[in-house]
Amino acid sequence: MPFITNENDEMHGFTGLSENEIAIELTKLANQVHGGEEVNEKNIREWFDCDLCEPGFEMLSSDEIVSLVGVQPKEREESENEEEVDSTASKKISHGAALNHLESLLDYLESEENSLLSDKLILRRLCTDIRKKENAMKKQITILNIFKC
Repeated sequence: MPFITNENDEMHGFTGLSENEIAIELTKLANQVHGGEEVNEKNIREWFDCDLCEPGFEMLSSDEIVSLVGVQPKEREESENEEEVDSTASKKISHGAALNHLESLLDYLESEENSLLSDKLILRRLCTDIRKKENAMKKQITILNIFKC
């Protein structure tokens, strides 16, 4: 936190000062710094007010803050639930895509020296299961299968 020295070189912060006093003190400080000679109180007030309309920078009372904090968790839970439903509904992966990813992972494990045989066997079994499902979907249907009840 910046400190301001008064005529007696006593240091104090901005906590006990009004906004007008802070603007005056900051103007004095800016005028003492190289490049800040042309800063005036109007510039300081514009600086104070530049974020007033921005959410997150507005001045809120304690009651307003408590009410905002109390509402957010419910909204957050609802939005998370909606995202979970959307992500599970839209992420249907095809057998071919899953097979490609598994084969890539299997190639990676085979190239690694420290990979476990059990991991490779599990991946090979998964690849076989996916190939069976993929082939079952591609099988031709006979005319007898169409007329079965």
